[in-house]
Amino acid sequence: MSFLYERPDQGRAGTMGSVEVSDVPSMKVVSIGCRGPQTLTAIDEARQKLLKYLEENRDLLAVAGRCGFMGYNSPFVPRDRNFFEVQIPVKAVEAD
Repeated sequence: MSFLYERPDQGRAGTMGSVEVSDVPSMKVVSIGCRGPQTLTAIDEARQKLLKYLEENRDLLAVAGRCGFMGYNSPFVPRDRNFFEVQIPVKAVEAD
């Protein structure tokens, strides 16, 4: 699972137990927000929608990395009210 700090000074890179916090370079992504249980099926359905969008816009954007997942809820939020985001890094397609 991935998440973002709100501010750069909010946390530090490093490892604590089984959790690793790392800084990653900035990137552009296409993303889709989803509500409901964060199942592998739901994540894959969102990924497929993004891939369809990228195929329809292949003259403008190309995949530039692996699909990612961002979860936003604490364990106390009912599963049917969970909100999550699926992202695919992209780059601009250079004109010939």
